[in-house]
Amino acid sequence: IVYTNPNACMCPGVFSSIYEVGSDLQSVTNLSETNIPLSANLLLDACIIVNGRFIWDTDLQVNSSHFIMNEGSAIEIDGDKFMVLDNTVLEGCDHMWRGITANISSQFEAVNNTTIRDAQYAVTALDGSLLYIKGTIFDRNYTGIYVPPSTNGQPQVVYEYMMENNQFICTDKLKTPYN
Repeated sequence: IVYTNPNACMCPGVFSSIYEVGSDLQSVTNLSETNIPLSANLLLDACIIVNGRFIWDTDLQVNSSHFIMNEGSAIEIDGDKFMVLDNTVLEGCDHMWRGITANISSQFEAVNNTTIRDAQYAVTALDGSLLYIKGTIFDRNYTGIYVPPSTNGQPQVVYEYMMENNQFICTDKLKTPYN
């Protein structure tokens, strides 16, 4: 891989595939427009380096993989799409990143020792989203799971299909906030 961001953190260890998404903090990249294989709806043993906003606009399960989230980057799950993380790590590079947003009617699942670290809001659940979070580690995040206040005066409805055996810990100081 040729890294478009020369200051980006590198993937830890050896992976069968390495992908870089976006070129800088202002980048907006749809999953469907990347070179990440989508035909089987499963990505295994990959490292994904994210710059800017990564729009999850197609269903995909990610197993035994690693995301390097550069300063201020974010993942946004489109409505009616699902993101499944199984035994996968998402972590910041030198600064904090924004986090994962589950939009209206989207589904976010994190299971089997998935670790989300160094985010401002690790998971933001918007009205009508569905969460399935089991055996997940939230480490060094400003906020683990955030449900923002409603903008229309009505209560937010977030469907928590499963929420068990998760750890909310802080093993070190938080990284520097993004600009």
